[in-house]
Amino acid sequence: MSKKNAEYWAERFKDLEKAQNEMAAKTVKSINASYDRAIHQVQKEIDAWYQRFAKNNQITYAEARKRLNSKELKELQWDVKEYIKYGKDNELNQQWIKELENASAKVHISRLQALELNIRQAVEKATADQENKTAAVLSDAYETGYYHTAYEIAKGLQIGSDIGRLDERTINNILHKPWAPDGKNFSDRIWENKNKLLNTIHQELSQNIMTGADPQKAIDAISKKMMTSKYNAGRLVMTEEAYFNSLSQGDMFKELDVEKYEIVATLDSHTSEICQDMDGKVFPMSEYESGVTAPPFHVYCRSTTAPWFPEDYGVKGERAARDGDDDKTYHVPADITYKQWFEKYVKSSPIEGIREPIDVKKLEPDKIRDTVLDREQQIIDMIGEGTAKSTMIREGNGWMRAMREFHRAVDADGIPEILSDEEYDAIETPVLYRGIAKQSGLRADIKSTSTVREMADEFFTKDSPFPSRGVYGDGVAYCSPSYKKIAWNYATNHGQNKHGGAIIEFKLKPDAKVIQYEDAVAIFDEMKQQGGSKLLFARQRRTNHEVGKLMNALGYDAIIKHNGDHTGKDFYVILNRGVLVTKENYVKML
Repeated sequence: MSKKNAEYWAERFKDLEKAQNEMAAKTVKSINASYDRAIHQVQKEIDAWYQRFAKNNQITYAEARKRLNSKELKELQWDVKEYIKYGKDNELNQQWIKELENASAKVHISRLQALELNIRQAVEKATADQENKTAAVLSDAYETGYYHTAYEIAKGLQIGSDIGRLDERTINNILHKPWAPDGKNFSDRIWENKNKLLNTIHQELSQNIMTGADPQKAIDAISKKMMTSKYNAGRLVMTEEAYFNSLSQGDMFKELDVEKYEIVATLDSHTSEICQDMDGKVFPMSEYESGVTAPPFHVYCRSTTAPWFPEDYGVKGERAARDGDDDKTYHVPADITYKQWFEKYVKSSPIEGIREPIDVKKLEPDKIRDTVLDREQQIIDMIGEGTAKSTMIREGNGWMRAMREFHRAVDADGIPEILSDEEYDAIETPVLYRGIAKQSGLRADIKSTSTVREMADEFFTKDSPFPSRGVYGDGVAYCSPSYKKIAWNYATNHGQNKHGGAIIEFKLKPDAKVIQYEDAVAIFDEMKQQGGSKLLFARQRRTNHEVGKLMNALGYDAIIKHNGDHTGKDFYVILNRGVLVTKENYVKML
């Protein structure tokens, strides 16, 4: 690879590593603040305890082990109730919440036990905050590194392809897989450190009381140990971030069939000897191993990797030839932004088994909720919570993009099958018509540059057409066997624009799974009463808006509404485009 090309890739990936490193450093700063608050709270608790029970700043071990009187016990129980509420609201360690619940029920608690309860609450809060923030920054490190690696390569080579969206379960499994020789993951280390800290606090307090030492000695010893824990927390974040950033790059290199990679060190006065020695070395991808032949090479490592390409990758034709004849490979403009690239190329993958229909009529009422929530969580894990929330907005381009991801996740985005006229006529299901109006068939809040004809072609031949929304549920198309009364009205805005629109036609495959609208509403109402949904029912005033997503999640392909809009005609909400068939001349322009 030429020096110029090598420098380009090195700079791009050094910039990426620097951004990730800065994000981790911000997290460390936030975690440090949590530990500082905990240290202050521990100091405050010990001071208050000695002031209450000690005489002349001293207390015997026997005095410390005396039981709290009824007034003192009642005061502690109030504190414990607050701790339990905080723990449940902020998802603290369930074992600690159980211990608090047991403590609140006790009628005999010693003074020392009361102090340790208060101190432990401060430590548990700091530890939970550390774990949550560490998990968040590591998840971001892997996800950002994964996507940005693909983006930088696509932009640099001006060749790209669709990238499968990472679902939250996959990321979580990656984060919790041990990678160091001791077989521990980041969460194990955090809780191991917490237990060591609590043991030290117990020992220091007990010894301080038994020896009659000044309470400041215990405060200083405990604070010193907590400062060590704070330092270890920062070191853990920076090292784990470096590992998962490196891992994500390696995973994407493999996904894109990169054959070799280069070590790129940040060279300054702080660069370690090993990173200086590794800088510029090129390895085959078969040898890529984070922590061994790829960063991190040590604690606080700032080295990264970059793809290494031979000289002929500087020629566009050669790049295309290496990528083969796959029609999923596209030209990528050199000036494409990350946001533009992500929206165009990163796509959700279908959830395995999601289209297997669930006959909820055969389920017990309490099982319906569990079944729906399980399906819902799979979808949220795949498309992400932000995208899931956007599916409920029901307006604008953000909603449109979110619904496309939803349809991909539930495997409802297949391409309809185009048959010969003879094969099409042999399908014994009703002919369905969909009208597309002159203004691209979209409402004013959704912008499109597609013509009416292009809209029609996109529905049958392209990935992810515009979704449909309506009073009988959101799906991929609204249609009806009624050509004149319904489809024509849609295409002409009820006769106001008789020219320029289009009508497309298709049929459902005979084995398509269709549910009646009234049955779908009954299931929806049952679920809405039980509550708990994060995706399908949140804050919707009208049931019909959400029925389509619910039925799609349960594996149904279409909803039929008899006497739709009191027209005496059937309305269909197509949920799964993959169960449609059409003929070669599938569009009629008006």
